Amino acid sequence: MINHPGILIAAPQSGSGKTLITISLLRAFSLLGLKIGAFKCGPDYIDPMFHRKVLGLPSKNLDLFFVDREKLREIYSNKNDFDLSIVEGVMGLYDGADINSTDASAYDIAATLGLPIILVINAKGMGRSVLSLIKGFKQDDRKELIKGVILNRTSKGFYERLKPLIEEETGLISLGYFPENKDLNISSRHLGLMQPEEIEGLNEVINKAADIAKESIDLDKIREIADNTGKVRDLKKDKDSLEEAYKEKEYKEKDYVEKTHKRKRIAVAWDEAFSFYYEENLDILRKYFDLTFFSPIRDDKLPENISGIIIGGGYPEEYAQVLSRNKSMKESILEKLENGIPVIAECGGFMYLSKTLSTKEGKCYDMVGYIDSNISYMGKLVRFGYCDIEDKTTGIKIRGHEFHYFDSDNNGDGCIMRKKTVNKSWHGVHRIDDQWIGYPHLYLPSSEEFINWFVSRVMDYSDKN
Repeated sequence: MINHPGILIAAPQSGSGKTLITISLLRAFSLLGLKIGAFKCGPDYIDPMFHRKVLGLPSKNLDLFFVDREKLREIYSNKNDFDLSIVEGVMGLYDGADINSTDASAYDIAATLGLPIILVINAKGMGRSVLSLIKGFKQDDRKELIKGVILNRTSKGFYERLKPLIEEETGLISLGYFPENKDLNISSRHLGLMQPEEIEGLNEVINKAADIAKESIDLDKIREIADNTGKVRDLKKDKDSLEEAYKEKEYKEKDYVEKTHKRKRIAVAWDEAFSFYYEENLDILRKYFDLTFFSPIRDDKLPENISGIIIGGGYPEEYAQVLSRNKSMKESILEKLENGIPVIAECGGFMYLSKTLSTKEGKCYDMVGYIDSNISYMGKLVRFGYCDIEDKTTGIKIRGHEFHYFDSDNNGDGCIMRKKTVNKSWHGVHRIDDQWIGYPHLYLPSSEEFINWFVSRVMDYSDKN
C-alpha cells in the first residue's frame, strides 16, 4: 500500500468554477515550491491543456468508463512522486455515465483512489441557500469523502458571515472563497473552453488567480486534508496474476522493438487545429515508436521516414481556410494514405481527411479528399457521449466517445458503436485495411487488442516500405 497525497476538486454542476479554482491552486502550490501533479476526470482534452500550461508537465485523464478500477489506480499511481496531486472533477460530483448511478462519476473516481473531495460552490446570487446545497451533497456522500468547501464568485464579507455557519451546520471545513473577477474569466466556445494558446496574457491571468488563492484560500489546510489521503494499492506489488500480465506486456513491447532493430516513427498532427490527445494514448505510442509532430497548418509536407500517422481531434473548422490552402501538405498526406500507411484519424482528423468542410458560416473548403465525405455544421451535438466500439472486420473492441457539432454525409460503416445506457447503436468509421478514420475519439488503454493490432500494422508497413 502507498500514499499519494491528493485532493479532488468537484462541484454541483458544470460552470461552477472548477477549472479556475484548479489552475489557481496548481500555480499557487507550485509557487510555494511543491512538486504538483494534475489529473482530469472524464473524457476531456481542454482542461488538461490548462493544467499543462500551468505546470509545464502533462496532465492525465482518469475515467472509469474507459478503464477498470485497477487500471485507473495504475494510471494515477504510475510515476506519482508528487508532493500533492490535484484532480479536477467533471460535470457535477455525482454525474456519471448513467443517470441511474454514480458509476464513472468524479465521486466514483475519488472513492476508487481514496481521495478527499473539496466542493466548489458558485455562490453568486445565493444566501443561506448555500447551506442547503452543501447539506444535500453531503447527504449523498455515503463514503464521507467530502472534506471541505470553497465558495466561488462571492465577496469576502459574505464569506466571513457564512463560514461559521458552514462549519457548524454541515461539519465540513470552510476552506475559503474566490471573489468574482471579470479579468479572470476564461472564454467559452462551442466545444468548451478555448485552448490556452488562444488566450492572450494567460500566464498573467493564472498568476493573478494564484495570488488571489493564496490570500483567500487556506492552502495549509488543503495540504493537511491531502496528506490524509486514503491508501492506493501499489500495483507493482499486486497479486501474481497481475505481475505475470505486466511481464507478458513488457515482453511484447521488447519483442516489437528488437524485431525491427530500430524504433519506427509515427507522425502526429499537432497545432491549433489538432491538439486533442489523451496523454495516456501518447504514453502508449511512445512505448513502441518515436513520435514526431507536424503541423497541417504550417508544414509543407509530412515528416520523413514515417510508418504511421495519427491525426487527433481539435478545431479544423476554425482553421478550414488555412488548412485548405496548404495544398502541398494535403498532397503529401494523400500520397501516403493511398500507399496504405496505417493511420488513426479521430473526429477532427476525419473531418480533415474528407473531401470538403463547410463552416458554421456556410463557407465550403476543400480538405485532403481521401474519404468521400462532406462535413457540415449541424447546430447541435451529434451522437454525444461514451460508446463501446467494435470493429466489424477484426472483431476488436475499444472504448471511446463522440463530441462534435459537425457531421458527415458518409460516416462509414466499418464499426458499430453502442451506447448501452440508452440501448442505442449506430454504424460509423471508415475501415480501410490498416486505417481507422471516423468520429469516435479512442482511449487506447481500454483495449490491448487494438494497441497490438495497430502496432503490428505499423511494423508490417515498415517492413514492406
